[in-house]
Amino acid sequence: MHYRNDSVQRRPSPLKPYLIVTQVVYVLALIPWSLAFIMSPMMFDAGVAVWNSITFGFIAAYPVALIISSILAWRLRRRARPAVVYFVGGIPALWIVVAAVSGLATTLGFLH
Repeated sequence: MHYRNDSVQRRPSPLKPYLIVTQVVYVLALIPWSLAFIMSPMMFDAGVAVWNSITFGFIAAYPVALIISSILAWRLRRRARPAVVYFVGGIPALWIVVAAVSGLATTLGFLH
């Protein structure tokens, strides 16, 4: 027979709150992303270039990365080391950081 040892307390994992908070932020980031995605085809008004295509692909890939990394992070939560879950769960943050840095650089006049 298998008896549960009630005297051993399991430490709550910090992964669940991390995943919930980050994914709420990522879902809220879909609001400005949708505006950027709607406006992004206008970058081809001056013609098709490699940089325009890469930028459009990067913008369009955000929801795909969000869905895939969220599913993987939740599935890995109990199977993998916490560092792996933090990394996989943080992949969509790359889009947010790039958007923030490029927006700041544009505002300051570094990008035209």
